[in-house]
Amino acid sequence: MNVELKSESDGKRRMTRVEAAAVGLAVFCAALISAARTPLTWDEGDAFLRAESVSTWFYALAVGPERLVGSTDALAFDCASEAYKARMRDYFAKLGSRRALFSADALRVGFPHTVCREGHPTGYSLALAAGRAATAPFRAVLSEKQGFRFVGVLLFGLAAGAAYYRVARSFGRFPALVAAVSFATCPRVFAHAQIAGGDSLLISSWVLAWVLFTGSRHTKTGAVLL
Repeated sequence: MNVELKSESDGKRRMTRVEAAAVGLAVFCAALISAARTPLTWDEGDAFLRAESVSTWFYALAVGPERLVGSTDALAFDCASEAYKARMRDYFAKLGSRRALFSADALRVGFPHTVCREGHPTGYSLALAAGRAATAPFRAVLSEKQGFRFVGVLLFGLAAGAAYYRVARSFGRFPALVAAVSFATCPRVFAHAQIAGGDSLLISSWVLAWVLFTGSRHTKTGAVLL
C-alpha cells in the first residue's frame, strides 16, 4: 500500500513539474514575442552599448588583445551596437597584452557603468551580453533587441513556472494557475520582464527566492540555491 501511495505521489509530482514547465514556456514565448514589439526604454540603448563594452573586454581577455580585429567604419555595420563593438575592439587591440586590460583606463572603457552614469554593477550587462551571444545564430528569427532582452525574458518564464510549481504543491492546480497568471499579466511586471536592465532580473529573482525559501530549511539543495 505504501508503495502504491509513493508511486501515486511521484506521478503527481512529475505531472506538476510538466505543468510548471508548460506554464514557464508559455510565459517565456509570450514575453519574447512581445519583446520584439516593445519600444526601447529611455536608457535601454545605453545598456546595450554597456553590454557590448563588457563582452568585448572579456573577449579580449580570452583571445588576447593582439588577436582582435575591428573597424571604426560605422557604415560597414547594420546597427549601432556592431559599430560600437568594432570601436571597442580597435581600442583593446592597441593595448598589446592581457595585463594592459587591467589598467585603469582599459577598465573604464570595458566597464563604463561602474564609474559613470547610474553606477549599476556589471552583472546585468553580463546577462545582456550573454543573451545577445546565445541568440546570434538565430538572428534570422530573433532581432538584436530580443537578443539583449533574452536572459531577462528567460528568467521571467522560469520564475512563472517555479511559482506555479510551488503553489501547486501546496494548494493545488487552480490556485497555482491563478498565481502564475497574475504574476505574468501584471502590466508593470510584464513590461519590466522585457526591458534589458537590472530591474528585470531583480523582479524574477525575487520570485525565485520566494519559491526556494521554504525548501532552504529542509533540503541541502534548497539551502545552496538560496
